[in-house]
Amino acid sequence: MLRVAGKGGRGSNGSTNGDLYITIRIAPHAEFQRRGNDLYCDRSVELYTAMLGGKARIKTMENTVNVDIPKETPNGKVLRLLGLGMPVYGTKNEFGNMYVKVVIQLPDHLSKEEIDLFKKLAALQKKSHTAERA
Repeated sequence: MLRVAGKGGRGSNGSTNGDLYITIRIAPHAEFQRRGNDLYCDRSVELYTAMLGGKARIKTMENTVNVDIPKETPNGKVLRLLGLGMPVYGTKNEFGNMYVKVVIQLPDHLSKEEIDLFKKLAALQKKSHTAERA
């Protein structure tokens, strides 16, 4: 809320004008949520990139950056991108952070060969966990 002194309604009996109060509401952004100077968003990452590691292109308010996705990144992991949030009011060259929640994109329309490979991976995973318990 902003107050502008003396710019409101006319005062009674010749007294000074009142104050004008302006309420500002910021509309929500389609991609980012703001908390203080920090920005939050969700970004899709391919399953293979999440499992094997790699780069993902992440859109920020200003541009697009390449972000390292660590090997075996779980779904829902939040990555912090330093200084890519909103500017800090009243200071120069100081910004909040951007927090990106990784949403793993599962492949669709798998070929027979891909399905067979996933079955082999599932069997290897089961065998590995059985050996760990022994």
